[in-house]
Amino acid sequence: MSNQDRPIVTRIATAIGSLLFRLRTKKLPQNGPRKVLLLKVGAIGDILMTTPLVRKLSQASYEVDYAVGAFSHKILVGNPYIHELIVFDDNKIYGKERSIIENIKLIKKIRQNNYDLIFVLDKSWMAGIYAWL
Repeated sequence: MSNQDRPIVTRIATAIGSLLFRLRTKKLPQNGPRKVLLLKVGAIGDILMTTPLVRKLSQASYEVDYAVGAFSHKILVGNPYIHELIVFDDNKIYGKERSIIENIKLIKKIRQNNYDLIFVLDKSWMAGIYAWL
């Protein structure tokens, strides 16, 4: 499907998203620690499938933190390639018990760590917004 065949709303949303993410882009430091956050809610199997990425980033001199839902965080406990594990309550962030306060706490924690790069390993638009903020 060419760009002209896509609905106008999709083209506008894509253009706005591209512009917003370009505004927040920063260059990675050439030396010293480079901090990376991986953000994933997912099931245990989905989390397990991301562990080769964690290892490769760590071997490439990145300090890797992982933000993960409480339901599946245990699969990452003890991983020697993860610097910090940020665990959040899945239900209060994405589920039926959504809490604005818990969302703000997660965003604040992400911002405090001043990451150079954030990988959103979910299809959730909310996870993309956490990374952007």
